[in-house]
Amino acid sequence: MSTFLEREAGRLWDRNLLLEKENLELRLKIDALDETIQDLRSQNRPKLSESDVEEIRRFHRTARLTNQELADMYSVHRTTISRIIAGVYHQ
Repeated sequence: MSTFLEREAGRLWDRNLLLEKENLELRLKIDALDETIQDLRSQNRPKLSESDVEEIRRFHRTARLTNQELADMYSVHRTTISRIIAGVYHQ
């Protein structure tokens, strides 16, 4: 007959194995999400040419288009447009 301590040790051992399995599953999910994030980041940010930048600045001055309208036209974020206009990007 097993003692209370032996039974408790066996229960704790089983619980530990279960937690290790859950931990491994979560780590695999995190790794998969990290890969997905990296893939999305590599697809992000289409490059703008110098002529695109000149057009953006010209449209902003003459056509008075909003940053969002320009961003939609060039498939970039409106913050990118704002930074181009301010001279932070493509000085």
